[in-house]
Amino acid sequence: MRERSPGREGGILKRVVRLTLRAISGAIDLAMTAVLILLLAFGCYALWDSSQVYQSADPARYEAYKPAEEDSLSFEELKSINSEVVAWLTVYGTGIDYPLVKAEDNDKYLDTDATGEHSTSGSLFLDYRNAADFSDYNTIVYGHHMSGDAMFGDVGKFADSGYFDEHRYGSLYSGGKEYGLEFFVFLETDAYDAVYSPAVTGTEAQSRYLDTLLSDAACRRNVGIDGTDRL
Repeated sequence: MRERSPGREGGILKRVVRLTLRAISGAIDLAMTAVLILLLAFGCYALWDSSQVYQSADPARYEAYKPAEEDSLSFEELKSINSEVVAWLTVYGTGIDYPLVKAEDNDKYLDTDATGEHSTSGSLFLDYRNAADFSDYNTIVYGHHMSGDAMFGDVGKFADSGYFDEHRYGSLYSGGKEYGLEFFVFLETDAYDAVYSPAVTGTEAQSRYLDTLLSDAACRRNVGIDGTDRL
């Protein structure tokens, strides 16, 4: 039996180690390439998904349904598509120009658009405890705060006193009539504040509610509110 040379065995071992290291390196490179491809694919999907969200929130998407001064047929068409459409809200000089909807809860329109289709941008919607005809003393309208001036993205701008002063009016189309809106307070609060109490009833309770708005306001103006006004 011939004895193996230690040098020869060492050379074989080195070649095995080199081949093993190459295989490991190749596997790592392949894995890194796969990770990079997945990250790129995820990034592209995220951009596409974000684009879809903001497209669904674009006011121009609903422009064809906006009620005209002497013709509400387009608005009635939207109501025929979704019977929970109740009004149209416009805040002059902002991106807020949308139909308003009302469901049997405050969850549905967090991710449903005004046509009744699923949409992560949701809709502007009335508190389900409010009357759909805005006959309550105070009506709460909810909407997502989005960038790009979509939905209620412009609301935060009213914290600036200059912006507040320059954006005083809006309109509400409801029940076949257009009503003027005048913005008199801006306040920042949390979700558990009393201002989120819809349909406040009773003269005393309504007076307290108005006093809370005025006392907590970051910006305010005197518009001479009386008992016939609706908030």
